[in-house]
Amino acid sequence: MTCLRLISVVAAVCLAAGCSSGGSTTPDGTATPLPLDPVFELSGSALSTGEALVGADPVALRGWELLGDDGALLRLHLMAGTAECFGAEVDVEESESEVRVDVRVGTLESMASADCVAVAGASHVDVELASPIDDRDVIDVNAGS
Repeated sequence: MTCLRLISVVAAVCLAAGCSSGGSTTPDGTATPLPLDPVFELSGSALSTGEALVGADPVALRGWELLGDDGALLRLHLMAGTAECFGAEVDVEESESEVRVDVRVGTLESMASADCVAVAGASHVDVELASPIDDRDVIDVNAGS
């Protein structure tokens, strides 16, 4: 199964499961994390974000959570292949009202000639924001793709 086909299957499963694009806001005005499917409660494998990717495709989030006390570190949960073979590119656009997240997953360039197993599993990517999330919505630009 090719990486593109794997990503397409994962996206279709996510669509069928009714993935949401963001959390809600608590009474004190802070963003609440998007609830996670039970499979993601153990946070899965950490994907590399520093290496060039081959065949990167958009991937919808399965959830997100805040890490640390300052409210500026997000853990984005998604489905991807093994962390040994696959990595992620994350683009974040911040405004006063929202944080738009675009995650793409592809084969690590260093593994392009390897025989990588194309089995999706729970994965995550950590993203440092320029400022705390506060009452901003987290928007997955790939929700529904």
